[in-house]
Amino acid sequence: MKNQSIEDATPKLEGLSANERIKRLYSAFRKACASRFNRMRIKKFVLKYMKHLHRWERDRFGKNIKTDFGFELDDEELKANAKKIITTNVNANVELVGGMLEAQREKMIQILYRGYLESQSERYLSKQIQSEFRKSRRQAAAIARTESNKMTNRLNDLNAKKVGATKGIWRGTGDNRERKEHRKLEGKVFELDKGIYIKSEGRWLKPGEDINCRCWTEYLIEV
Repeated sequence: MKNQSIEDATPKLEGLSANERIKRLYSAFRKACASRFNRMRIKKFVLKYMKHLHRWERDRFGKNIKTDFGFELDDEELKANAKKIITTNVNANVELVGGMLEAQREKMIQILYRGYLESQSERYLSKQIQSEFRKSRRQAAAIARTESNKMTNRLNDLNAKKVGATKGIWRGTGDNRERKEHRKLEGKVFELDKGIYIKSEGRWLKPGEDINCRCWTEYLIEV
């Protein structure tokens, strides 16, 4: 079997309206089924692009799939995993959130988790964090961006592994705000469970883990 990117079978959704995203995604999904994709292949297709949909769009899309094809997209499991990931990140990332008391950390977790459930923007989350914890605008924005990106990347890792992916390709933003160190990682293949070993820093790293990192993973699957 050869590795093939999930991107090869899916439409581009960035920059489209909500209705157009659903329309194009569902159209491509039906074509995939018409091409005799099995259930596992269908889930690979769908889970890769769920991140582009807002909460109400995911619910609508999921209902269509359940009605036409007879299976669900495990949204409850996604929510449970999101809560675990947010909790782990907030408790571990002392450098970013600072020396918070336990009650303050729990409040931070609640704000970030509600943001996930309601598909709140980073800007909205940032304002809540700034108000609740008396952080500067810059600090609040860094927390909102970093925690949102880390959660999204780790959720995508879990979904990809559920459908058989074990490796991914490091992808960056390619703009002038991207770290020089991260530009060097562009296109490198790594194991999802490990990440990439940064020899100069003596640590393993996955996309989205560094503060303000906007890098992401392109998953590889066997077909």
